[in-house]
Amino acid sequence: MPNYKLLALDLDRTLLNKEKEISAENKYWIEKAKQAGVHVIFSTGRGIQRTEHFRKELQLEGPQVLLNGADVWEAPGKLLRRTYMDDAAITYMYERAAQSKAKIWSYDVESITHYRNPKEMKPKLGLLKLGISHKEPEVIDELRDDFNHLETITITDSRETNLEISAKNVTKASGVRLVLEKLALDFADVMAVGDSNNDFYLVQEAGLGVAVGNAATTLKEVADEVTETHDNNGVAQAIKRYIFSIDD
Repeated sequence: MPNYKLLALDLDRTLLNKEKEISAENKYWIEKAKQAGVHVIFSTGRGIQRTEHFRKELQLEGPQVLLNGADVWEAPGKLLRRTYMDDAAITYMYERAAQSKAKIWSYDVESITHYRNPKEMKPKLGLLKLGISHKEPEVIDELRDDFNHLETITITDSRETNLEISAKNVTKASGVRLVLEKLALDFADVMAVGDSNNDFYLVQEAGLGVAVGNAATTLKEVADEVTETHDNNGVAQAIKRYIFSIDD
């Protein structure tokens, strides 16, 4: 009997190695978890445009929490909830990002759009997630402080040089909570594995929150356990140890 009933996995710098691939060992132990009846889901900042090939590779047919919780799927092709951002907030953040000469990427329902030249930036409305990056962390800190007055958004990040912005109260934890309601489970049944601040609330709320060895210090501080790095099969090690109680 596995120790947890749902395994929520971040992708970049968690499940994926530096080559952006899922290692054979991670695949093996994910399959073992599935065979034991564990629901394996992605909980990622990526959208469906950049996760489908991984879902198919792992043959996952259940729920997915995408775009940091803005896009939640009950099953492939069956949407559970989609949460759009406020257009006025989007317009303001585009203008401030352009003034700061930052780069922008955004997700709508159909696509992901990148603006690398501030002069080309035009607000794209109807967004599920907005990303802003700048090579200088100080500029990102200034933008975060500025955006904190906006009451319709949630701000997080996946590294010190970016911001990831969603609608108010939308996080990976809120998305997983919706999945748990559909599955008649609760957070005590969840093992969540991540690496960065956009995993913070989920790792904090999960029955077992696990940070990979390369995770941000802020995440390690709230995690219950720390596993190996993403390049050393940290997800596989966590599954073995905490779902199946196997110690090497």
